[in-house]
Amino acid sequence: MEPDACPAVRAALAIAAIPSHPYNALQRGARAHPADERSDPLLRTLSACLLLISATLLLACGDDDDDAAATPSPTPAVTASAPAGSPTPTGSLDDYATPAATVDTAVAVTLSDDAITLDVDTVPSGTVTFSITNSGASAHTLVIVETTLAEDALPTTAAGAFDPVAGAATIVAQSPGINAGASDTARVSLATGSYVLISNNDGDYAAGLHAAFTVE
Repeated sequence: MEPDACPAVRAALAIAAIPSHPYNALQRGARAHPADERSDPLLRTLSACLLLISATLLLACGDDDDDAAATPSPTPAVTASAPAGSPTPTGSLDDYATPAATVDTAVAVTLSDDAITLDVDTVPSGTVTFSITNSGASAHTLVIVETTLAEDALPTTAAGAFDPVAGAATIVAQSPGINAGASDTARVSLATGSYVLISNNDGDYAAGLHAAFTVE
């Protein structure tokens, strides 16, 4: 840091203004010697210049002091930070969403000797639980076929049983044989599409044991 010149300027100005100071006394003493009379105007001129320069510098110092006082100190930036130990959020808002409940639909199926009856024939995609009751006099099965064919237009063998044909009808699931008066349960995951529920024991499909079923 450079030394402050203002105190020296103020001191010079004070010296020039004090009549008893040796410098000013020297000027007065000079007048007592006639031989030096001719130098008195020069001394007065130098003294006046000194006063003028000192006053100018003093004003400049005062302006600098005012500017320094008027200039505000910079405010330190404040940076917010998370408390120690806080977890860093990651991922999007969807990652914290509650997952949708799995759809589980119940369908009651009744097998008779000449028909299949459903309490509902259209369900949402997802898990479907078939509660199967055989009310007929003979054993039957439940076969779930995915196909775009009509329920009574599936390909069959010479004996009248369903004959799976690639690309036309595909077996998705089937139950074991259910005896007369017995019940069983089949839990199957089904995608959106068209299905036909049949019994595929000998002659059952041709006898009318089929029903259309849709999954949306």
